[in-house]
Amino acid sequence: MNILSYRGPKAGGGVSAALSSLMKTFSDRAGGFAHWWHLSGCTVLDALDRRSKAVHELVSIPAGLIEGHYRYCNEFLWPIMHDLPQHAVFNSIDRHCYRRFNHIFASNILHSCRSHRSSHYFVQDYQMALVPRLMRAQPGLAVSLFWHIPWPRFVTEEHRPLLVELAEGLLGAQRLGFHTSEYADNFLSFVAAFMPGFSVDFEALTVTPAYGKTGADFFGSRSAAFTQLVVSPLGLDNEFWKSRAGAGFWSVSSPIVEFAKWRHFVLSVDRADYTKGVLERIDAIDKFFAAHPERLEQVSFLQVCQPTRQGLSAFDNYYRQCRDLADYVNHCYGQGDWQPIVWIDEPMPQSALIELYRSADCMLVNPIRDGLNLTAKEFVGSSSSRPGALLLSPGAGVFAELGGYCSPVDPSSSVQMAQAIEAGLTMSLPERQERIARMKDILRAHTLEDWWKTFAFAPNQALSAVNCSEGVPEAIGF
Repeated sequence: MNILSYRGPKAGGGVSAALSSLMKTFSDRAGGFAHWWHLSGCTVLDALDRRSKAVHELVSIPAGLIEGHYRYCNEFLWPIMHDLPQHAVFNSIDRHCYRRFNHIFASNILHSCRSHRSSHYFVQDYQMALVPRLMRAQPGLAVSLFWHIPWPRFVTEEHRPLLVELAEGLLGAQRLGFHTSEYADNFLSFVAAFMPGFSVDFEALTVTPAYGKTGADFFGSRSAAFTQLVVSPLGLDNEFWKSRAGAGFWSVSSPIVEFAKWRHFVLSVDRADYTKGVLERIDAIDKFFAAHPERLEQVSFLQVCQPTRQGLSAFDNYYRQCRDLADYVNHCYGQGDWQPIVWIDEPMPQSALIELYRSADCMLVNPIRDGLNLTAKEFVGSSSSRPGALLLSPGAGVFAELGGYCSPVDPSSSVQMAQAIEAGLTMSLPERQERIARMKDILRAHTLEDWWKTFAFAPNQALSAVNCSEGVPEAIGF
């Protein structure tokens, strides 16, 4: 098990937690040995499996290069991939930093091959999109990559060369995974339209260099030039969430849990990111209380919502706008000690979060555009015998799985969202139980381990192993 990712174990985000769970499971099994290369500060670390508890430093990267890579990922790639180009800021120096970061990471992983023999590497997400092609330059390596965010529906002419560069990097992977069929179709359509050097099979979900069976011109090696797209949404570790949810109702002692014990509330858990539709949600809360004044002092909206990507103006400004609008709503409708919006801007302990999932009257997940949104699955997986209603936007990737049984909300219409909230609060218990039961069936049919098996090559599927002490480029350092 060899993982390459920007964030490592115990980092924020659902994917890091999922990979940590997989790494633990893998290392617990007889003979299982895992490497996880990731960035920590300015250093690329190799976190070995938890039995050895070893962490090896691979290379240090200059802080300025890391900062440029970070800006390119978050100020440019993030909005472009979420079909929100109006938020994109392009800087050619940051693009150079992104390319250099990927090259340093890939070359040092290949160099570390000298100390262990392995043929399969799993690369995670958009911060490392160029790594698969760079690694495929080494014959004998099998590389998989999972693209955790959307691939855009439409790309402007000025941005196409930049996304061609990313797509070429991704096509270095033998297996390229997406959460939904839409994201995979968007990627294939982009390649077919703007990358004439490749042949696309929409039915088989494959991409092949059009100018040679071996693909040596593209990969610079004898590797079989064949990329299989896989549609496999990230699953939940169902046993983990089930066992934690059964640990004891309201067993967690914290101020917010004590608050929620005695109140009806609608829960949202996300970051203050313009893709998440937080401003739109607060506007819908305003419309909700305007339409239903009888709900004042009866229902609160609990927002577990932290600032994100601090130091980048677009995200800092968005967070301030969200807080200002929430303060306005609280000023308009607050009565005595009661506030319509209760805002939690600090990380919640997982045990406390599970208690909130289990006791919320509704879970409101209303992104404009979101790769998956694992919190919707966590809500379903943690639910009790008296579950709340899941209100979910089609903009969330998870809607492709749960959309048939949730209550849809439209993040572009605050009036519709307000109506959906009221409908969720008045939904009967039998209907809530039936919907949650159907969604739990879906979660059980597509688990976290099932997701991982999609990308883990069986011995007879992987390319023949290479002697990593031969022909490996020198590691890059500074």
